[in-house]
Amino acid sequence: FCTLLTKMPTVRRGSTMPPPRSRVPPENIWVRSHEMPEAAGRFVLQSEKRNNMPTWKAGSRYLYCNNGGGWMLASDYEHMETNRGWIASAHPHSNMFPDEHMSWEAADGKGGWQCLASVKVTSSPD
Repeated sequence: FCTLLTKMPTVRRGSTMPPPRSRVPPENIWVRSHEMPEAAGRFVLQSEKRNNMPTWKAGSRYLYCNNGGGWMLASDYEHMETNRGWIASAHPHSNMFPDEHMSWEAADGKGGWQCLASVKVTSSPD
């Protein structure tokens, strides 16, 4: 795994994140990546919410909305609790679930983030 980092997207002063979507979150989210196969798996919707958004779990890993409003993949519950992870959406959720995001990044181990072209996050197994 890459070094675990906290990613806080920039939110303009005085702005707020929009309220959560009214649509029902997908029961399952599939993550695929040739660059980071350890991230791959089927994530199942959980009853717990983070930052008023749903969370999904695969094994010990969590897909959740971090404190900056972006989606993040954490290696375990403790890292989710402390707002850390190693894969993140490139932008805040903007009222979208993870399967609606096209751009994902990984912690680069130097305090920054790099684009992951091969990451696919979908609500269907195909």
